[in-house]
Amino acid sequence: MGEADKKMNPYLENPKRFAEVLNQGLFQGKPIINPSKLKKIDATNRVFGKEITERDIVKSYGDEIVFAILAVENQQRVHYAMPLRNYIYDGSTYDKQRKDIARKHKKKKDLKGDEYISRFSKYDKLIPVITLVVYAGENWDGPRQLHDMLNIPKELEEYKPLMANYHLNLLEISKIENLDSYSDELKLVFGFIKYQSDKKALQEFIIDNEKILEHVPKETGEVIQAVSGSNEILKYVDVKQEEVDMKTAFQEILEDCKAEAKAEGKAEGKTEGEIKKLIQLVCRKLKKQQDCTVIADALEEDVTYIQTIIEAAEPFAPEYNIDDIYKNLNK
Repeated sequence: MGEADKKMNPYLENPKRFAEVLNQGLFQGKPIINPSKLKKIDATNRVFGKEITERDIVKSYGDEIVFAILAVENQQRVHYAMPLRNYIYDGSTYDKQRKDIARKHKKKKDLKGDEYISRFSKYDKLIPVITLVVYAGENWDGPRQLHDMLNIPKELEEYKPLMANYHLNLLEISKIENLDSYSDELKLVFGFIKYQSDKKALQEFIIDNEKILEHVPKETGEVIQAVSGSNEILKYVDVKQEEVDMKTAFQEILEDCKAEAKAEGKAEGKTEGEIKKLIQLVCRKLKKQQDCTVIADALEEDVTYIQTIIEAAEPFAPEYNIDDIYKNLNK
């Protein structure tokens, strides 16, 4: 289990967040699940009598429905057997219910005939199980149903409906269109996941949510630190208030984004010939072992843009072929 999962699973286990994710991910935002009716239950699964991996989070809802959230590892990894994995997990949960019912009948000795053989009466019912996969990667390109995993011969294709299937309930955080439909805390966590690889979009997200970033609960700050890969956030914890001033924590990101935008703007305003000339001047100074700041000052150019040129030139040292550097710069 990755560091993000270690933080995310207990975070989503909170009844209010658990209910919110289910209501948004399964029921189009309708308040179907009441957090006060959720109870934690045993997450261990057994198949053929053997204990298998625990589910990430499992809760019962009154005596009506059992829900489970599986948080896929937050390293942009897709589980290519997820429909089968959940099919087995859900099946084992149903079988556990059946065994519990059988034990009660055995104790009561109230079954006869076919019901006795089945250890299950015709009036017994199982509690439905719904599993939601919360995916924190960039793009789920794996199977979304069990049929997607089957190698079905052409002559049996028309009989596909006869084959058992299992549909994946998948919440792709990167595909959430309206983050404002979530509470402030989940909005921030999911926002940082959604925009983790897009600095410009992350900058806009931070700016749009500056107000709520000023007072973020420490627990939420810890999760955001884990999913964003930043080690700076918890430096800004208010110990007394148990809060994080994330507006200050991410000020550096804002400054970096602004500097990059400025550098990109300068680059866009130059012709190919001008850029190659600048590359040539930068390389001359690199041969003299001058650093980025000195070169930027001497050429009166933005330091971020000069650093970009230096990085593009590094693979071609010490000859510094200008055409190759230019191509590398524009990849």
